[in-house]
Amino acid sequence: MASTVASSVVMMVGIWVLFCLARPLRLWKAALIVSLGAVFIGLLIIPVTRAFLQLAIQFPAMFWVLGFGAAGAVSVELLWQRDQRVRANDPRRVIGG
Repeated sequence: MASTVASSVVMMVGIWVLFCLARPLRLWKAALIVSLGAVFIGLLIIPVTRAFLQLAIQFPAMFWVLGFGAAGAVSVELLWQRDQRVRANDPRRVIGG
């Protein structure tokens, strides 16, 4: 069960990192992000893949996923915004590097 929670949290944070990197969003970028999330949900829902990956879904524990995933996404977003401000204010910034 702990590996399911950890995998789900890592996936949520990873999708948020991809969301940050994909800005500005285009249709194909949004489709990529949504499809990545759908594939992971499919892995959790389909019994054969869930058994192969040894994932256990227990709904009280999945609330931890939402909490830790949200905390991770907020942390990534704050760090991303800080990084964008630093890059915008740095006069030595090299474009493309």
